[in-house]
Amino acid sequence: MFRDPAFREELSGLSRGFVAALAREWDQIVLRLPQSERTAKLQDRSVASIATERGVSPVDAFCDVVLEGDLQDQWGALVMNYDEERITPMLRHPAAVMALSDAGAHMDTLCDQGFTTYLLGHWVREQRRLSLEEAVRMVTSKPADRYGLTGRGRLVPGAAADVVVFDPARVGTRQTELVCDLPEGQRRLLQKADGIDWVFVNGAAVVEDGTPSERLPGRLLRGGR
Repeated sequence: MFRDPAFREELSGLSRGFVAALAREWDQIVLRLPQSERTAKLQDRSVASIATERGVSPVDAFCDVVLEGDLQDQWGALVMNYDEERITPMLRHPAAVMALSDAGAHMDTLCDQGFTTYLLGHWVREQRRLSLEEAVRMVTSKPADRYGLTGRGRLVPGAAADVVVFDPARVGTRQTELVCDLPEGQRRLLQKADGIDWVFVNGAAVVEDGTPSERLPGRLLRGGR
């Protein structure tokens, strides 16, 4: 079907365009995780830029690259919070809390577990939109206070010894990976970090010299307890 000119014409003729079901424009559809050597060089490129480079329509460019990747590549859509000029005041708003999770419901298509390291690496070091102190507060004491997690979020006597030791010059989120380590070889996305040297949970090291340990000292936290 992707090779069929009639099918491509049908996609092009859809009301508001085929891309409207995915994103607003073709420059917001991006090849995130190529799984083929034929498409590896196109990683993080938008359909619009590929189409311009090849001199074809966006629908043809999309279908061609899908075929070149043998239908195994993963595409991403920029749906919300991609305009950094608009995000900056959101980050600085006194009511803002840095948090994001869908509880693993889309683990093969969505992975945002690196939002804290992205905050420290991109927004603080690279963009300088926040001070390091402001960013650390946003992922420690501020959410602890908002969610009523008593004894957490601060390095004070009597509180839980939860500590992250990181290098401000290196901290950041690595390129998202596609791994197949779930039951029956099913896929999930994984984001690893740079510059995180040690992590302590309840006083026990769960990351040592950048390597996760097998310790499991954490426990379920409930607001107000």
